[in-house]
Amino acid sequence: MTKSKTLSFKAWLGKTRSVLLLIATLVFGIAISAEAGEYVIEGIDLAVKYVIPSALPFMIISDLYMHYGHPEDIRSLAITLKHILGFSEASVAPFVCGNIGGFPIGAKLTADAYKFGKIPKGEAERLLALSNNPSCAFVIGGVGMGIFGNADVGIK
Repeated sequence: MTKSKTLSFKAWLGKTRSVLLLIATLVFGIAISAEAGEYVIEGIDLAVKYVIPSALPFMIISDLYMHYGHPEDIRSLAITLKHILGFSEASVAPFVCGNIGGFPIGAKLTADAYKFGKIPKGEAERLLALSNNPSCAFVIGGVGMGIFGNADVGIK
């Protein structure tokens, strides 16, 4: 018995819809390309002036600490996190650095700890939810100054 090479109506409709959506996106992109180009340049400018400078120092310091420091030496905090949240000692540094430095530092350090086998998958998932938050520097610099042009907005 051979399979029919004709598409069912549902499969044909799905492929046709995908092609039409692709064509509509292409036409829409060409129609507003000048305006979209302005917004791309504005987004890159915002990232270079405010977002990267507010996150990069924290990322470098936390990465150096994770690889060359001894993050498991924070025993009192490790014991507290173990009892309250069920985290192991290897989760202390991503938790602390993620809450001080903000995103994407918490996510990156959690991924590194999981990738190198320091924490199991379930713990990495819980840790990611608690360590991937915006830092004060990002909120004041990136949001307050970058988007609204006023540091007071980021502070309040």
